[in-house]
Amino acid sequence: MKDIEQLKRYLAAKKDEARGLLTNEQRSSEDTSRLESLLTEIENRAKEIDTEERAQRILMKQKQDDTQKEVDQRSMGFASFGDFIQTLRFKPNDDRFVEAESRQQSMGVGSEGGVLVPTTFREQILQVSQQSAIIRPRATVIPADSQFPDAGVTMPALNQVGYGMYGGVQVDWIAEGVTKPDTSAKFTDVNMLPKEVAGSIVVTDKLLRNSNAAGTLLRSLLGKAIAAAEDDAFLNGDGVGKPLGILKAAATLGVNRATASQIGYVDAVNMYAKVKKGGKLDWIGSESIIPQLMQIKDGGNNLIWQPNARDDAPERIFGAPLGWNERSPQLGAKGDLVLADLSYYLIQDGSPLAISASEHVYFRENKTVLKAFFLVDGQPWLTGPITQEGGYQVSPFVALDVVAG
Repeated sequence: MKDIEQLKRYLAAKKDEARGLLTNEQRSSEDTSRLESLLTEIENRAKEIDTEERAQRILMKQKQDDTQKEVDQRSMGFASFGDFIQTLRFKPNDDRFVEAESRQQSMGVGSEGGVLVPTTFREQILQVSQQSAIIRPRATVIPADSQFPDAGVTMPALNQVGYGMYGGVQVDWIAEGVTKPDTSAKFTDVNMLPKEVAGSIVVTDKLLRNSNAAGTLLRSLLGKAIAAAEDDAFLNGDGVGKPLGILKAAATLGVNRATASQIGYVDAVNMYAKVKKGGKLDWIGSESIIPQLMQIKDGGNNLIWQPNARDDAPERIFGAPLGWNERSPQLGAKGDLVLADLSYYLIQDGSPLAISASEHVYFRENKTVLKAFFLVDGQPWLTGPITQEGGYQVSPFVALDVVAG
């Protein structure tokens, strides 16, 4: 598109020049010829500007229409999440659901009797989830494929178990004329396949008829429930029909605590010594360990984490932030305190959040069961701890374990 303001400035300059020639009572024949040329150019430029302005107005209108169309597509034409849920319950045969189901099938999404939550509302729910979650916001997330969202993914990884820091790659200094040694990197595969997770909630039909209240409440509940379910699986999952959690993974190093059911300064030091450095570290702990941290002392019997009752708890250990996780094991169990670089944890998203509604279970009580489900997988990117060149083992995942023996 042309710069209309520049065209107008050019036109104004030509008009000023023509005006000067017109007011010159002693203009020459050359001036008259120049004036005629200017008047023709002024007329043509004015037409050009008018055409360009009309063209840009049309294009702007088209852009606005396209933007509105995109907004409508992302929300499926529903005014709000509450409107979506209300219509799903009381008007399940709405044409918008039929169209959505058609798009769903074209994407290869398996039919589970639910409707995909429109993109706009799904993003709102996940925003709540991100605010409540600990692991997902810090992990490496692989987005779902647009055509086959539930297809598995194989991620290559250096096999650093028994092969040193760089997975068997050998580096040598070569003298002149000496044959270069063969080197071979040891690679392994990390296979991921999204697993289904579902949850349900019973709500009154009266609440559902109030779309604003229902939307606000359910959006918050769903977001927090998703965060809780994922954080639990990403931390404690055994990998059978669910993600493989950090505490069950072979890549996690356990550090035995000095005293049973306690956390001391030496425990935190030993954990920090075993974690792989170079990335962003986070501590994850159960709130049951707070009394232990509050009373941590140094060798001189001085409180060193929370020195007084006046200031807020620092919620940092050795400079790394400490997050409280309701899904963490209780004080004394393995994993009541974890130190990790969560960028080494992989999350693969599958089919996005879908919701179905049933009036039948609690029909006589005027209540509706809402079922929400989605697919996701997760596991560490490593198959085991890292053995450094000197033989010392570290890992991006370190968990405080029980007393040795």
